[in-house]
Amino acid sequence: MSFLALSLWVAVYPSIRVPIDIVTFVSYVLPAILGYFVVAVLAVTPHTHALRVALLPIVACLSLRAAVSVDMSLGEPDRRFRNTAFVVSLFPHQL
Repeated sequence: MSFLALSLWVAVYPSIRVPIDIVTFVSYVLPAILGYFVVAVLAVTPHTHALRVALLPIVACLSLRAAVSVDMSLGEPDRRFRNTAFVVSLFPHQL
């Protein structure tokens, strides 16, 4: 199953979300944060527009994968708001 298909599958069936731990953080969340940081550094660096445009789909897919794959509530229904807060923190420029 491809990366995009798996991300969309998890978005449709959120019950297979992965609970947050150090391995999940390093493999799902950290690449999205680092990609976002790289694009932010390139935004203040002159003559990097083409590189930022090239990195946009990669960073968007990494952010989507982290947002729909990681369960920040740790399986507790009373803390589901943490998943929404996590999505908002990954996409602050699009709100």
